[in-house]
Amino acid sequence: MVRKPGAGVASNLLAMFLSPLGWLISKLTEAYYKKEIPMEEHGMSPEYGLSKSLSSCLIGMLPERDIVAGSPETAAPLYRECVHPRVPQMAVIGYSESATNIQTCEMLTKWVARLLDGAFRLPPVRRMEASTNMSLTIV
Repeated sequence: MVRKPGAGVASNLLAMFLSPLGWLISKLTEAYYKKEIPMEEHGMSPEYGLSKSLSSCLIGMLPERDIVAGSPETAAPLYRECVHPRVPQMAVIGYSESATNIQTCEMLTKWVARLLDGAFRLPPVRRMEASTNMSLTIV
């Protein structure tokens, strides 16, 4: 809890007594992720604790070296930057953009939500592939 200006004594006391609980949850979460995710192997071990990283927007880190599955030439082109033409049941949000481009990810998420809701249908596979190839030649 956070102390609020002008709040009553009971609310301030509750915030004061519960603040260590927030710190404890942060530390337990940090310990869990350090144990479960091999971040050090990929050069992604954070310099700061989880609570400081979240509060100062340091959570989006890039590894020291590139991690690539396959080669850049074999990257899968995505229709509308989120749907593979041959696997239309799966959408990937945030793949082609940086981790900080929230507006683009939000628009793609809304587009996928409308697609899943049935507001529109995907074009045929050949048309999606042509559109994807055309966008790759422009870039």
